[in-house]
Amino acid sequence: KTFDVLVESRTEQGYFQGRTTQNKIVYFSATDAAGSAASIEALVGRTVPVHVSKSFPNVLRGEMVGTI
Repeated sequence: KTFDVLVESRTEQGYFQGRTTQNKIVYFSATDAAGSAASIEALVGRTVPVHVSKSFPNVLRGEMVGTI
C-alpha cells in the first residue's frame, strides 16, 4: 500500500523518517534522479508517496515512489 508521508529527518542508518496522515512512523529509502541516495535537504518538510513493504507493531518500512 502507498501512503503520503511527511518527511521529518534522516536516521543514522541512512533511512528517512516520516509520518503518515494517520500519524504512523515510516522508515524509508529514497533515491534522486541519478539513482543515488537523496539528500536530506531535498526531502525534509515535503510530503512524498511511500510504498510500504513491511509493517511492524510500531513502525512501517518502505521505499519512496518515484524520484526527487
